[in-house]
Amino acid sequence: MAIDKESKDVKKSLKVERPVPAAEPSVLLPEEKKLAEKNEGAVELTQRIYVGPNMPELPKYTVVEDGYTPHIEGIIGRCPAVDKMFVKIPDMNRVETRSAEAGTRQHRDYNLIVKYMTGKDE
Repeated sequence: MAIDKESKDVKKSLKVERPVPAAEPSVLLPEEKKLAEKNEGAVELTQRIYVGPNMPELPKYTVVEDGYTPHIEGIIGRCPAVDKMFVKIPDMNRVETRSAEAGTRQHRDYNLIVKYMTGKDE
């Protein structure tokens, strides 16, 4: 038992702390520099918005941040297409447009949600 403790103490004393070298400054092109200045302090968007059909238990344009509430998880459990209709806010217009175009994945998911709400199965 005493040997194990001594070996741990020896290992701790052998640890060598090495200084981390300073990062070399990168050379940015003028366009990259403008973009970096513009995005300085920007926060990554974690919000998602529901763009599917209006549901009694989930209104259209419901916004969630950092995951779903238990209520929404329950809805997704019953109708998985709901999850696909929660999109990043910048993608909202594109997904809404595509949900009106027959033959797209978004259109199919939208219609699956409508069928879920009406209780109709194919």
